[in-house]
Amino acid sequence: MLKPNAQTLKIKEQVVNDAVTDLMLIFRVTPSGEARLHLIGTNLPFGNRDFQFDENGELAGTGTGLCCGRDGS
Repeated sequence: MLKPNAQTLKIKEQVVNDAVTDLMLIFRVTPSGEARLHLIGTNLPFGNRDFQFDENGELAGTGTGLCCGRDGS
């Protein structure tokens, strides 16, 4: 669900390493234009998490361990 006053922005690939939680957050856009968020970390009990968003910014799908290794590749 998007908030009523939500604004859009262009996502460029961003990698955020959060030392406090030992998580790596990777924001990227696929060649087809889908936005993705990857949560990567050794302390995730069910594995790495992937979130896919459609062109309107709505959550389109989630998955476990579909993306990258710890190094983000």
